[in-house]
Amino acid sequence: MSVKPRIVKVIASIYLILGVAFALTTHFMFKAFDAPSVALSLSTLFVAYGVVRVTRWGYWLFMIHSVLFSTFLISHWEFMATPLSIFGWLAVPVLVAMSVALLGKEIRAPYFNPRLRWWERARRQKVHISAEFQIDGVLFEGEILDMSVSGCFATVDAYLEPGLILFMRVKHFDQDLKLLAKVVRIDRNSKGVGLCFPDAGSFEKREIRDLLESLSSNPANFAA
Repeated sequence: MSVKPRIVKVIASIYLILGVAFALTTHFMFKAFDAPSVALSLSTLFVAYGVVRVTRWGYWLFMIHSVLFSTFLISHWEFMATPLSIFGWLAVPVLVAMSVALLGKEIRAPYFNPRLRWWERARRQKVHISAEFQIDGVLFEGEILDMSVSGCFATVDAYLEPGLILFMRVKHFDQDLKLLAKVVRIDRNSKGVGLCFPDAGSFEKREIRDLLESLSSNPANFAA
């Protein structure tokens, strides 16, 4: 599994630090920690979680919260007739910088398009292994060319259409893997199909991992 963008983790971490620093500064410097201040500090935990989860709601929550956070910092200390502390002078530019970073196209896109979240994709391994595919009670021979715990790409001696549900069976020594598969993509050039395993639970995924591990130890079945 690929690594999530570092900038996302950095922004989430900084936001958590700002929440803690705000709480400490308000308490020790101004000797006041009212309900709005408590709510603002605690809410940074939820905002940071939304950012690091890379979700649409997390993105908008951060944008709204960062504006409210900056506004609160300035108005709160102006109301108390106290110049902005060192924390305040640093926090507001940092909040603006993080907002600008998340506005960048490459960083913003995965929040709105799950298909761009490459770190959530299961690692696929190239293999060469025969398989049986059962469609409406009829068996067809095929070959799996790559596979992961979430799906595979295979060639099947049958006419398939996206959305078709079929049963797949792979035998390898003492392993007998049986999975329900759904056609999600047709590659007319290579005459292959992309399949996902919609009902694969933890047990099935463990079986797939065991199969891939077994195949990796045999170069004849493992593609270069």
